[in-house]
Formats: sequence, C-alpha cells, structure tokens
Amino acid sequence: AHELFHQWFGDLVTLESWANLPLNESFANYAEYLWDEHRHGRDDADLGGLKEKYQYLYEAATKREPLIRYRHNKPDDMFDSHSYAKGGRVLHLLRQELGDQAFFEGLSHYLKKYEYKTVEIHNLRLAFEEVSGRDLNWFFDQWFLKAGHPEIRTEQISEQNRLILIAHQEQDTIYSPLYRIDLPVEIKSGGKIRREKFQIRSLHDTLILPLTDKPEMVLWDADATLPGSLEQNRDQEALSAQFMHSTRGIHRLQALEELQTRGMSDQTGMAKLLRSALQDSFWACRETALEMLQDLDSLKRQESAADVLPLLNDAKPQVRKQALKFLASVQVSERRSILDKAITDSSLIVSTEALRQFLAREYPGTEDIRKKFETDTMNNYKGVLAGFYEAKEGQASFDWFIQSLQSSAGSDAYEIIRSFGQFLMKENDKSRLQQGTDFLFKLGLEGSRPEQVIGVYQVIRKMTFMSDYREKLKSIREKHKNDDFYEILEYLD
Repeated sequence: AHELFHQWFGDLVTLESWANLPLNESFANYAEYLWDEHRHGRDDADLGGLKEKYQYLYEAATKREPLIRYRHNKPDDMFDSHSYAKGGRVLHLLRQELGDQAFFEGLSHYLKKYEYKTVEIHNLRLAFEEVSGRDLNWFFDQWFLKAGHPEIRTEQISEQNRLILIAHQEQDTIYSPLYRIDLPVEIKSGGKIRREKFQIRSLHDTLILPLTDKPEMVLWDADATLPGSLEQNRDQEALSAQFMHSTRGIHRLQALEELQTRGMSDQTGMAKLLRSALQDSFWACRETALEMLQDLDSLKRQESAADVLPLLNDAKPQVRKQALKFLASVQVSERRSILDKAITDSSLIVSTEALRQFLAREYPGTEDIRKKFETDTMNNYKGVLAGFYEAKEGQASFDWFIQSLQSSAGSDAYEIIRSFGQFLMKENDKSRLQQGTDFLFKLGLEGSRPEQVIGVYQVIRKMTFMSDYREKLKSIREKHKNDDFYEILEYLD
C-alpha cells in the first residue's frame, strides 16, 4: 500500500523541493492506515497508527524538526520518523478535522489539479481549502511548519452534579507552538456515553460539564488521533473502567497495557478482568490479556487455564502463540497432544513456539521431531533449534552451529550467532572454544549482512576472557567502516 500510493503522491504529483518530502512519504505512510482500515478494520488500523505515534515520539526525544524543513545536513536526514510516522498521524488528524467527505474530495482535487506538476505544502493546503471552504492556515502552520508536538497533562475533578476537565499544554513553547486542538472526550455516566469536544487553545484550559451521576469513565482523545503525548494520572479502577466501557478496541488495549506497566495490586479483580478480556473482539486485547495472565500468581494462573484453552483455536496466530506460552506456566493434562497439534499449525510463529516447548520437555520421539524440522526447507526453524543446541554441551551441538552459520545468511543468523555465543561461554573444551571464537571472528570480518556482523560484534564484546577481544572488535569496525550499519557498531562500542 505504501509503495503503490507513491504512484499518485510522488509520481503523478511531484515535489517542488526536497523540503516538501512529507508530501510523498506522509501520504504513503497514511496509505498503510487506510489499507488496514479497509482490509482488517478500524481496530487494526488504530493499532498501526498508535505504533507510528510511538515511533515518532521515540525519535522526538532527541530530534524535533518541522515536517517541512529547508535546512538539513544531507538529503537522507529527511527520511525519518517525522516525514513518515508523524506526517501520517497529522494527515489522520486532518481527516478528523475535515470529515471523510471533505478529506477524500480534497485529495482527489489536489491530485487532479496538480497532476504532472510540482507542488509544495501550500498547494495541498489550498486544495483542501477550495473543497472545504475553510481557512486551514492555522492547521498547516502548527502541524507542518513548526517543530514539536503537544504535551498535554490532564486533570479531572468530579463534584456534585458536575465534572471539571482541565488540560495543560506543557511543551516548551519557545521551540514549539501553543496548539489549537479540538480534543474529543467521551464520558460514561448514568449508563450512557456522551461525547464532548474540548477546545484547547491556551496553556491551561477548563471544561465544566453538568452531570447528574458520577462518571464511570472519562476517555480523553476519544478518536485516538492526537499526534502528541497525553499524561493522565489514573489508578487501576479508572483503567479497568476504560477497558470495560470503551467501544473502541485501541482504547481497551491501551487500558490493558497501562495496567500491565503500572502493576496489578488487586490480583483477584485483575484476574476477573483479564478472563473477560480473553473474549474481547479485538485480537490484540486477547493477546495482551494472555501476556498479563502470566504475571499473576500461580494459583490465579491455574484458575484461568480453562478459559485459555479455547484460544488455542483462535483465528489470530498471535493469540494462539500467546495461549501456548501461557499454558506452559500451568498444569495441563493434555499438553503433549496440544503441542503435537500446534507443531503442525499453519502459522510459523505458532509452530515455532510449540517446537520450542516440545524440545525443552524432551518427550519420547523428540529426536525424530528435531531431525524433521532440521531438514524442513520450506520454513525456517533454525532460531528455535539454536536455543535447543545452546543448552546441549558437546561436539554435536558445536558442529550444528558451525554448519548452520556456514549455510545461513538470512535474518535467522543473528539469533543463531547469539545462541552460539552463549554456548561458547559455557564451553570447557579449550580447543572447541578457540575454534569457535576464530570462526565467529572470521564471520564478523567477512560477513556482508548486518545481522551477521552485529551479532558477532555483540558476542565478542562479552568474551572479555580473551586477551585480544578489543583488538578483534577494532578489526571488525575497521573492516566495515564504509557499511551502512557502521554507526551501530560505533554505538555498541
């Protein structure tokens, strides 16, 4: 979807200058959201959008630039999470601001008006203004032409017959604008959900709402569109209420994730909530609930086992895999038959997890199963087999690592190298240890893929028992100083 969108945004309509690169990449990034929304539904699209926002915020911790920027050290500096992730989120916010009809008609108008021509950001603004009849200077100025993002801290005070909502903009306004934001807020009270638009315009804004009943839930950023941070001080009860009452999957997921981060003081109440989450319509909630169940005490986990078993047949492989991982932590009478079935699952992530557990338990027939998967040329099980051989001392395991790394240059090489390093750290045979370290060092020098070189580099960094380990690291850095991944080696050093 991303690359196909470039036929229109980049090819049909082309940049007037490199500073306007987001007119290509922000749209292509947003195409991914549109496809997910069309093909998989809004919940999946929102999940992708949330990951994009987090990606931008991670970069923004050390770098804040306008989306449209005329100063950069080199052209590649523009290929960052600003042009892609933030830009896509800003377009989604613009869609919310205008509504679907005006947004998509505006895109069509823009493409037809400027086909086979060059454009800059103001051409996009003018196209949307011509369709919507609105002045959008304020929107494009704060989101496309200024650096940073809103950092909003919220407060809420529930008094008799009214709810007071307070929003503080806490970004440094020397470097970032004071944002104009219409933030949707949903309040559940008296069994009904009401929706309000909180108009944020200054450093501190207040919205007072009359209520006849105490609010059961207050949901800020109800459309999950804010391209910035939102700080809320919420306890387990408030987060549980958000999960129970939110109609949008992404908000239920965020509630679970925050509960997971904060810790679960009331394990009985949390176990009940998580068992409910196992039935959630959004697969990511089911997956996260399974992860969180593993953090409960052993008794609560065992009590939940019967609720987890049906998820072994879930439509989503991510959920089936997580169900297997959970069941490994409890007593299950039919475990062997569960693993036998899961090993043949159509999804590689499920069959890999099943194989890992099967090998670890060393059931009768393990040797035959292992040999079968070692010779599987259709799928790649070397990563999980590496974990098996890492725990097995001796020449046979050593030979497997050498042969696997001689034949593997793919993405699995990194995992195999890391496991081989752990294997060697426990090696008592000095001859094998020397042979193994020599092999890895040669692979680090001669390898061409970053997975190989970075993996070897990380392993050798831990081999401080070798008197020349620093010289080996220096040699690897020198050999790859002109490669794209050299900066990673410098960082690791």
